[in-house]
Amino acid sequence: MAWIVDAAAAAFLEVGAVVAVLLALIGRLQHRSGDAVQGWLVRHRRLGPLVGAVLGVLPGCGGALVVMPVYLRGTVSFGTVVATLVATMGDASFVLLATAPATAIGVHLTLLVVGVGTGFLVDALGIAPARAATLQRVAPERLAVAVRTAPRPPRPPGPTADRPGPTADRPGPGPDADAARPGPGVLLRGAGGLFWILVVLGGTLVLARLIGAPIAVSVPSAEGTVGTLATVGPTLEGLVGVAGLLVCFALLVLGRGQGTALGCTAIARRGEVLLAAARETAIVVCWVAAAFLVVEVAVVTAGVDLAALPVLGLVGVLVGAGLGLVPGCGPQLVLTGLYVQGVVPLPMLLANALSQDGDALLPLLVLDRRAALLGTGLSTIPGLLVGSVLVGLGW
Repeated sequence: MAWIVDAAAAAFLEVGAVVAVLLALIGRLQHRSGDAVQGWLVRHRRLGPLVGAVLGVLPGCGGALVVMPVYLRGTVSFGTVVATLVATMGDASFVLLATAPATAIGVHLTLLVVGVGTGFLVDALGIAPARAATLQRVAPERLAVAVRTAPRPPRPPGPTADRPGPTADRPGPGPDADAARPGPGVLLRGAGGLFWILVVLGGTLVLARLIGAPIAVSVPSAEGTVGTLATVGPTLEGLVGVAGLLVCFALLVLGRGQGTALGCTAIARRGEVLLAAARETAIVVCWVAAAFLVVEVAVVTAGVDLAALPVLGLVGVLVGAGLGLVPGCGPQLVLTGLYVQGVVPLPMLLANALSQDGDALLPLLVLDRRAALLGTGLSTIPGLLVGSVLVGLGW
C-alpha cells in the first residue's frame, strides 16, 4: 500500500503546503484592501470588465467574490460579472501553480485576456438578465450565509416568542453582538494549529529534498540504523503527508457548523485568516488526494497505461466545458489533479478553466438565479471555442 502513502504525501506536501501559504498571503491582502477594491470598482464602472477579470484571475475565489455583491447592488454591469466568471479558475489555480508554474502562467494569462474580451463584448451587445424585483442589497460579509443557505422569509421587527429582545446577558444588534458571537471551537483551532505545524515541517522536508541538503536531525531507518533525510526522506515525507491529509479531513469535519469556508480568506474576521486559509486548503487537498488516488488505483490495481490513453480531442473539450457548469470547485480540482498526473490534455483543462465559475457563482444562484444561469452559460462559450482551437492546432 505504499502507493496510497505516496498519493497522500503528494497531495499535502506538493500541493497543500504551497496552497496554504498562498491562501494566507492573499487572505491578508484582501483583508487590507477588499473594501478599497470594491469602491474603486464602483467609481470606474466603464472599466468593470477589466477589473472583474483581474479580480477573477487571482488564485482562489476571493477576488471573484468581491465582484458579486457589487453587481447585486446594481452598481456594475453584467459584462463585469461575465468577465469575472470567465477569468476565474477557482481553487484549481492553486493546484496548477503548485505543480506546473510555467503552465499556470500561460493558462492565467489566457483567462485574463479572454475574460476581458468576453466581458466588454457582453456589455457592447447589451446582454443582461432582467433584474429580479425582490433582489435585496447584499453586503460582502453576508456572502458566506447567502451562498450556503437560501434566503429566509423576513421576520417582523421587535422581539418575538422565539427571538426575545436584548437583555443584559443577550446583546442586541451591533458591535457588541458581533463580539459575543461564538468563535471557532477549541478542536477546530487545535486542528488548524497542527495543520500549520505540518505545513512548516513538510515544506522544510520538500525544500531540503529539492536542494539536496540533509537535515541535521537523524531518524531510524527501516533497517534500524541511523540515517539522514537523504536515505529515509521518502518515509518521513510520507508520514508527514499522511498526517497532513488526516488533519485536512479533520478540518472539514470539525468545520461543519462553524461557518462556511467558502471564500473564507476574503470574509474571515480579523485574526482568523490562518485558520480560514487552513480550512480552505483542506478542501483543496482532499479533492486533489482523491484525484491522485484515482490515478494510482487505475495504474496499480487495473494496470492502466496512462501513456497509451488516446487524446480526447473535441470530446475532452466538451467534457471539460461541461464540468465547468457545475458550481463550486470540487470537480474542477479533480480534473486539474488529473492534468497534473498526465491524464487530461491541455485543451480539456483550458476549456474547463474558462467555463468554470468556482464558488463565485453560488451567491448569484441564491439571490439572482437568472443572472447566474445566463452568466455560467456565457462563460462556457469561450471555453468551447478556445479548447476547440487548441485541438485544431494539434495540442
